[in-house]
Amino acid sequence: MSESRIEEVLESERFLLEPIRVEHAAKLFEAMQPVDLYTYIPTSPPKSIDSLSSKFERWEQRYSSDNNEIWLNYAIRHKISKEYYGTLQVTIIRNKETYVAYEVFPKFWRMGVAKECLLVLILFLFQSFGCEKVTAHLDTNNIASLKLLESLNFKKVGFLKDADFFD
Repeated sequence: MSESRIEEVLESERFLLEPIRVEHAAKLFEAMQPVDLYTYIPTSPPKSIDSLSSKFERWEQRYSSDNNEIWLNYAIRHKISKEYYGTLQVTIIRNKETYVAYEVFPKFWRMGVAKECLLVLILFLFQSFGCEKVTAHLDTNNIASLKLLESLNFKKVGFLKDADFFD
Protein backbone atom coordinates (compact mmCIF):
# COMPACT_ATOMS: atom_id res chain seq x y z
CA MET A 1 0.00 0.00 0.00
CA SER A 2 1.49 3.32 -1.07
CA GLU A 3 0.24 5.79 1.52
CA SER A 4 2.92 8.21 0.32
CA ARG A 5 0.52 9.04 -2.54
CA ILE A 6 -2.22 10.20 -0.18
CA GLU A 7 -1.79 13.89 -1.09
CA GLU A 8 -1.42 13.33 -4.81
CA VAL A 9 -3.53 15.35 -7.26
CA LEU A 10 -5.11 12.90 -9.69
CA GLU A 11 -5.85 13.79 -13.27
CA SER A 12 -8.42 12.72 -15.84
CA GLU A 13 -8.84 14.03 -19.36
CA ARG A 14 -10.89 17.06 -18.25
CA PHE A 15 -10.41 17.27 -14.48
CA LEU A 16 -7.98 17.56 -11.62
CA LEU A 17 -8.91 15.68 -8.47
CA GLU A 18 -7.51 17.85 -5.70
CA PRO A 19 -7.16 16.38 -2.20
CA ILE A 20 -9.66 18.39 -0.16
CA ARG A 21 -8.21 20.93 2.23
CA VAL A 22 -9.82 23.44 4.59
CA GLU A 23 -9.46 26.19 2.00
CA HIS A 24 -11.78 24.28 -0.36
CA ALA A 25 -14.71 25.09 1.95
CA ALA A 26 -15.04 28.66 0.68
CA LYS A 27 -14.62 27.49 -2.91
CA LEU A 28 -17.23 24.71 -2.70
CA PHE A 29 -19.80 26.10 -0.26
CA GLU A 30 -22.15 27.79 -2.77
CA ALA A 31 -22.05 24.86 -5.18
CA MET A 32 -23.03 22.53 -2.31
CA GLN A 33 -26.23 24.46 -1.50
CA PRO A 34 -28.78 23.15 -4.06
CA VAL A 35 -31.21 20.85 -2.24
CA ASP A 36 -31.39 18.62 -5.35
CA LEU A 37 -27.88 17.44 -4.49
CA TYR A 38 -29.24 15.81 -1.31
CA THR A 39 -32.27 14.02 -2.77
CA TYR A 40 -30.67 10.59 -2.37
CA ILE A 41 -28.22 11.11 0.49
CA PRO A 42 -29.16 11.48 4.17
CA THR A 43 -27.63 14.87 4.79
CA SER A 44 -28.39 18.52 4.18
CA PRO A 45 -26.47 21.37 2.60
CA PRO A 46 -23.70 22.75 4.82
CA LYS A 47 -25.07 25.50 7.09
CA SER A 48 -22.03 27.74 6.83
CA ILE A 49 -18.54 27.98 5.39
CA ASP A 50 -17.27 27.46 8.95
CA SER A 51 -19.17 24.19 9.38
CA LEU A 52 -17.89 22.98 6.01
CA SER A 53 -14.37 24.05 7.01
CA SER A 54 -14.66 21.93 10.15
CA LYS A 55 -15.70 18.91 8.12
CA PHE A 56 -12.87 19.44 5.66
CA GLU A 57 -10.41 19.91 8.53
CA ARG A 58 -11.28 16.37 9.71
CA TRP A 59 -10.97 15.04 6.16
CA GLU A 60 -7.61 16.76 5.77
CA GLN A 61 -6.21 14.49 8.49
CA ARG A 62 -6.50 11.67 5.90
CA TYR A 63 -6.87 9.08 8.71
CA SER A 64 -9.46 8.20 11.34
CA SER A 65 -8.45 8.88 14.95
CA ASP A 66 -7.75 5.17 15.50
CA ASN A 67 -5.69 5.07 12.29
CA ASN A 68 -7.82 2.17 11.02
CA GLU A 69 -9.28 4.12 8.09
CA ILE A 70 -7.64 6.08 5.32
CA TRP A 71 -9.71 8.98 4.01
CA LEU A 72 -9.14 10.18 0.48
CA ASN A 73 -11.44 13.07 -0.41
CA TYR A 74 -11.19 15.11 -3.57
CA ALA A 75 -12.59 18.27 -5.08
CA ILE A 76 -13.25 17.84 -8.80
CA ARG A 77 -11.87 20.87 -10.66
CA HIS A 78 -12.16 21.47 -14.39
CA LYS A 79 -8.72 21.93 -15.96
CA ILE A 80 -9.70 24.75 -18.30
CA SER A 81 -12.46 26.70 -16.54
CA LYS A 82 -10.97 26.02 -13.05
CA GLU A 83 -14.57 25.65 -11.82
CA TYR A 84 -15.39 22.99 -9.23
CA TYR A 85 -17.77 20.28 -10.42
CA GLY A 86 -18.19 18.11 -7.33
CA THR A 87 -16.45 15.91 -4.79
CA LEU A 88 -15.30 12.31 -4.42
CA GLN A 89 -14.87 10.49 -1.13
CA VAL A 90 -13.03 7.26 -0.37
CA THR A 91 -12.76 5.35 2.89
CA ILE A 92 -10.26 2.52 2.95
CA ILE A 93 -10.75 0.34 6.01
CA ARG A 94 -7.42 -1.36 6.56
CA ASN A 95 -7.46 -5.02 5.51
CA LYS A 96 -11.17 -4.81 4.77
CA GLU A 97 -13.21 -2.85 2.28
CA THR A 98 -12.97 0.30 0.25
CA TYR A 99 -15.98 2.58 -0.12
CA VAL A 100 -16.48 5.37 -2.65
CA ALA A 101 -19.03 8.16 -2.78
CA TYR A 102 -19.46 11.04 -5.19
CA GLU A 103 -21.36 14.26 -5.54
CA VAL A 104 -21.55 16.09 -8.83
CA PHE A 105 -23.08 19.53 -8.50
CA PRO A 106 -26.51 19.65 -10.20
CA LYS A 107 -25.59 22.06 -12.99
CA PHE A 108 -23.03 19.48 -14.20
CA TRP A 109 -25.26 16.40 -14.06
CA ARG A 110 -25.31 14.07 -17.06
CA MET A 111 -22.01 15.34 -18.45
CA GLY A 112 -19.98 12.21 -17.63
CA VAL A 113 -18.15 13.89 -14.75
CA ALA A 114 -18.62 11.14 -12.16
CA LYS A 115 -17.77 8.34 -14.57
CA GLU A 116 -14.60 9.99 -15.83
CA CYS A 117 -13.39 10.82 -12.33
CA LEU A 118 -14.37 7.49 -10.75
CA LEU A 119 -12.46 5.59 -13.44
CA VAL A 120 -9.29 7.47 -12.56
CA LEU A 121 -9.91 7.14 -8.83
CA ILE A 122 -10.64 3.40 -8.91
CA LEU A 123 -7.54 2.70 -10.99
CA PHE A 124 -5.52 4.74 -8.47
CA LEU A 125 -7.00 2.72 -5.59
CA PHE A 126 -6.14 -0.60 -7.25
CA GLN A 127 -2.62 0.41 -8.29
CA SER A 128 -1.51 2.51 -5.33
CA PHE A 129 -3.41 1.07 -2.38
CA GLY A 130 -3.78 -2.56 -3.42
CA CYS A 131 -7.55 -2.38 -3.22
CA GLU A 132 -9.19 -5.42 -4.75
CA LYS A 133 -12.82 -4.42 -4.39
CA VAL A 134 -14.58 -1.06 -4.27
CA THR A 135 -18.05 -0.66 -2.80
CA ALA A 136 -20.60 2.10 -3.27
CA HIS A 137 -23.88 2.45 -1.37
CA LEU A 138 -26.75 4.19 -3.09
CA ASP A 139 -30.45 4.83 -2.82
CA THR A 140 -32.24 2.40 -5.13
CA ASN A 141 -34.40 5.29 -6.37
CA ASN A 142 -31.30 7.02 -7.75
CA ILE A 143 -31.51 5.53 -11.23
CA ALA A 144 -28.78 7.78 -12.69
CA SER A 145 -26.31 6.64 -10.04
CA LEU A 146 -27.34 3.01 -10.47
CA LYS A 147 -26.71 3.23 -14.23
CA LEU A 148 -23.38 4.97 -13.63
CA LEU A 149 -22.18 2.20 -11.30
CA GLU A 150 -23.39 -0.51 -13.68
CA SER A 151 -21.45 1.17 -16.52
CA LEU A 152 -18.34 0.89 -14.32
CA ASN A 153 -18.99 -2.86 -13.82
CA PHE A 154 -20.18 -2.55 -10.23
CA LYS A 155 -22.47 -5.42 -9.26
CA LYS A 156 -25.43 -5.31 -6.90
CA VAL A 157 -24.51 -7.52 -3.97
CA GLY A 158 -27.00 -6.51 -1.32
CA PHE A 159 -29.96 -4.46 -0.24
CA LEU A 160 -30.31 -2.65 3.11
CA LYS A 161 -33.97 -1.91 3.78
CA ASP A 162 -34.45 1.45 5.52
CA ALA A 163 -30.65 1.94 5.64
CA ASP A 164 -30.95 5.72 5.89
CA PHE A 165 -33.62 8.06 7.11
CA PHE A 166 -34.32 11.38 5.43
CA ASP A 167 -35.90 14.58 6.65
